[in-house]
Amino acid sequence: GWPTPDRGSRVKLGTAGAVARAIAAGQPCTAAGAVQRAEGLPAGTRPEIALPLKVGTQVVGALEVQVEESGALGEHTVLILQTMADQLATTLENARLLRAIQQTVRELGTSTAEILAATGQQAAGASGQSAAITQASTTIDEVRTIADQTAQRAQGVADLAQHTAEITRTGQQALADTVTEVDTVRRKVETIATGI
Repeated sequence: GWPTPDRGSRVKLGTAGAVARAIAAGQPCTAAGAVQRAEGLPAGTRPEIALPLKVGTQVVGALEVQVEESGALGEHTVLILQTMADQLATTLENARLLRAIQQTVRELGTSTAEILAATGQQAAGASGQSAAITQASTTIDEVRTIADQTAQRAQGVADLAQHTAEITRTGQQALADTVTEVDTVRRKVETIATGI
C-alpha cells in the first residue's frame, strides 16, 4: 500500500508540490506539472494528481490521488476526479453550515432561557416592571435577528444541497460515458487480438 498522509496535514503554499500548486492555482495539477498526461515518469514513480476542493471560488483544500498506471490521468479521468472533488468540497461545506446552524440553535435556546429568567425576575418586582418591558422588547428583537440569520443559513444549506445534486448527476453521466468508452476499446482490442 501507499503511505497515507496524517489526517489534517498542512501544506506550505509556494512549495513545488502538486497539492500546493493545486491550492494556489485553483486548478488540478499533476506531480509532473500541468494536467495533460503523466507520461515519461521515472520507473517506480506513481503518477499523482492534486485536485482543488473549492466552495464557490474559494479553495478550502486539495484532494491528492495516486494511480497505478502511467497514462491513466487523461482529460476525461481528470474531469471525473474534479467532479468528485467538487462534491466532496460541497459536502464538507454543508457539514460546516450544519454545525453553524446547530450552534445558533443552541445559542438561541440559551438566550431564550436567559430571557425568560430575566423577564421573570424583572416582572417579580413592581418597581422593575418598566425595565422588564424594555429588556423583553430588546431581547425579542435579538431573537428575531437570530431567527433571520438561522433562516438565511438554512437557505444556504438548501442551495448547496441542490448544487450537490446537480454535480452528482454530471459525475454519473461522465462515469457512464467513461465505462462505455472503456468497453469500446476493450472490444477493439479483443477484435485485433483475435485477428492476430
